Amino acid sequence: MSSQANEITFKIWGDRALFTRPEFKTEQVTYDVITPSAAKGIAESIFWKPEIQYQVIQISLLKSIQKASILRNTLKSRQSHRTAQSGGILEIESDRTQRHALILNDVAYLVTIQMQRQSHATDPLTKYLEIFKRRLAKGQCFQQPYLGCREFVAYFSQPTDNETPIDLTTDLGLMLHHIEFTSEGAKPIFFRASIQKGVMDCRVIYSGD
Repeated sequence: MSSQANEITFKIWGDRALFTRPEFKTEQVTYDVITPSAAKGIAESIFWKPEIQYQVIQISLLKSIQKASILRNTLKSRQSHRTAQSGGILEIESDRTQRHALILNDVAYLVTIQMQRQSHATDPLTKYLEIFKRRLAKGQCFQQPYLGCREFVAYFSQPTDNETPIDLTTDLGLMLHHIEFTSEGAKPIFFRASIQKGVMDCRVIYSGD
């Protein structure tokens, strides 16, 4: 099967989004564009099986980048497994604080993913491709996808013929591509992201460049 035969393009959009940059510790600051890892998470929300995996090929911007600063209620502490086992209690009211977040407003993207079959899979890849397309057409998902934060709901659908990327070319710098999970723990993988005529190419990681 050719690489284009196992590619699927779908549209995602929402009123607000927050794709947090890891270099900011206290305040939350978003990337300018959805990250490949977030786009992959939305694809997995639509359809996931252990027999397949997704690679994000490209992301097209359908709307201009708009940002806004808001206040979000967060907790200063986290409830760890060790604390829970020892009977420790996290008092939400006393631990709550407000922090600024720089978010995106009114976002819309076309995401192209490539579906690949895992080595232990026995069914043909076309079976899973057709299932994904049917679920996409019906608006079905295993869990409600979100745009970086669970309160920022992501909507999805099949693309239409009149959707084209915006006219934008810019360098985005280093962006989180995905997280690799190894025996030594989680390892974030970054790539040099850029937008060319409204399209961000995400294949550089897969090509080994």
